[in-house]
Amino acid sequence: MTRMILFARMNKGALSRTLPVLILLAGLVSACAAPPPASTDNREAVQRLAAIELLSAGYTQISDKYIESVPMNRLALEAVRGLSAIDPNLTVLSAGQTIRLLSAEQEIARFSIPGDTGAADPILWAGLTVDILQTARDASIALQRQKAEKIYEAVFDGMLSNLDIHSRYAGRKQARHNRNRRDGFGGIGIRFRIKNDEVQVFRVLEETPAERAGLKRGDVITHVGNVPVKGLKSHDIAMKLHGPLKSVVMLSVLRPGQQHPRVYKIERVLIVPNTVTSRLSNGVAYIRVDSFNQKTAERTARHVRKAQAKAGADLKGVVLDLRGNPGGLLKQAIEIADLFLEKGSIVSTRGRHPDSYQYYEAATDDIIGGLPLAVLVDGKSASAAEVLAAALQDSGRAVIIGSTSYGKGTVQTVIRLPNNGEITLTWSRLHSPAGYIFHNLGVLPSVCTSGHSHDAAGSIRTALGQHAKVLAILETWRHSNGETDEKRNRLREFCPPERRRKNLEIEVAERLMNEPALYARAITSAPTLAEAPRELSFHPPAP
Repeated sequence: MTRMILFARMNKGALSRTLPVLILLAGLVSACAAPPPASTDNREAVQRLAAIELLSAGYTQISDKYIESVPMNRLALEAVRGLSAIDPNLTVLSAGQTIRLLSAEQEIARFSIPGDTGAADPILWAGLTVDILQTARDASIALQRQKAEKIYEAVFDGMLSNLDIHSRYAGRKQARHNRNRRDGFGGIGIRFRIKNDEVQVFRVLEETPAERAGLKRGDVITHVGNVPVKGLKSHDIAMKLHGPLKSVVMLSVLRPGQQHPRVYKIERVLIVPNTVTSRLSNGVAYIRVDSFNQKTAERTARHVRKAQAKAGADLKGVVLDLRGNPGGLLKQAIEIADLFLEKGSIVSTRGRHPDSYQYYEAATDDIIGGLPLAVLVDGKSASAAEVLAAALQDSGRAVIIGSTSYGKGTVQTVIRLPNNGEITLTWSRLHSPAGYIFHNLGVLPSVCTSGHSHDAAGSIRTALGQHAKVLAILETWRHSNGETDEKRNRLREFCPPERRRKNLEIEVAERLMNEPALYARAITSAPTLAEAPRELSFHPPAP
């Protein structure tokens, strides 16, 4: 029914002009449509409709959900201008109610934009976009040589490029890879590499079908099913190993020292890449979190409990290493914060769309019962990592060690499109429990190691010696929401963001864990929420 309604709204003249391009443009989405009718005209009409459906979905979602209001005409104009990425000779100009298309500075065609009644109609703008694409393609050999996905890519990149650096488009293949990284995928649990023209297993993940089947590092995969893998690209091999959950894959594997390959029959399960590692040293649990996917909080809790079981009453504290962590799933960072907090705010998000207003509070007991906690951050710690660090800092629960974090304080929502591609779209801003916005500011450590070449004792001594200055900077930090980026950058200069790869931060944390009196001084070197003024008025817009 939706397709028939949309079709009825299209202009018949525009339809006849744009049928050929839809054969090109709708290749990726036509598989999602109903089986094509017998009539060639009807089949082409359905293909056109599929392309309009895709573009109008993009226009609708961006117009409704982007963090700032964006007029539909601006989106459409930037979309068609994106074609210049494929053919630099193409130029799109807008004046009044007319869009002009030029090639090598010669006008090819003019188009009338929707009037006042259709100015916000994504379907009309999508139809106009397809008209322009067809005309541009007829005049451009470069466009004619491109596959559908490349044209979609150019159009959506144009649509999104002037919004912000975090809003982007991913085609069907890349979107599938992104979903696998976020949500996991059907696999067997190995990492492989191509070396000396052989497909070698270099890692077998713990608690996976591959481990249970007995695969080992150094094994050589010769066939997946009946297909020899020699000569295939890594991506193609990975696609053969991946598949629907509970499906079975047959591997022929040659182990070093053996003359004949062995066949393994392995059932695929959900594989979520591991982002958490840990070690226990001298009563201190070091937990490294590389990013946040759907299993990160669960695995963090497991590593903490493992350390507790091993160290028992001798456990002195926990160090969370978030250095270089670019973020990921926000709710995972919230759940990890909740592991160590008994009450209080964790984070709030606020945007233009009513659904973007969210408020999160701690709801469980502290998993380590108040033992010392330190968080390591650096200039590459971003987004969800900053949320976790700020929640633990603002509550007075943890000492933050390192350099000022990246300052990526916006939240992106992922929108699946009719062609199975996706738009990652910025739709809200993150606010710390103290009320400040992370964006272009980040989290300020209590113990700054930026530029330090001295030892842990020297870093701690410097931090404690700057107690009054740290308090003053944090006070300003938490009232910086109205400041310009220039003023925010000046605040960040107090502890400049750096990529920290050395062990200084770990040594500082270890020193604090082993000297309770020193830890107590460090944890009180920054004001907690009880001391800091709060700006947490939380009034979502009416639906």
